[in-house]
Amino acid sequence: MTKLGRLDRDGIDVSVTVKTLAEMGVKIYCLALGGADLTSSSGTMIMNVLNAGASSSGTC
Repeated sequence: MTKLGRLDRDGIDVSVTVKTLAEMGVKIYCLALGGADLTSSSGTMIMNVLNAGASSSGTC
């Protein structure tokens, strides 16, 4: 995907979707984050930090 917001509009929904797909063996790479694998531990951390920032600023 190109941006996190394209996967879903709500940060929690994105996390659930990525987790569900990872359990099925699907890897999610975000091109806007330099090709970060969101199913890896570092990718999950990046996604959580971005979701926290978006929820505190009211934007996604």
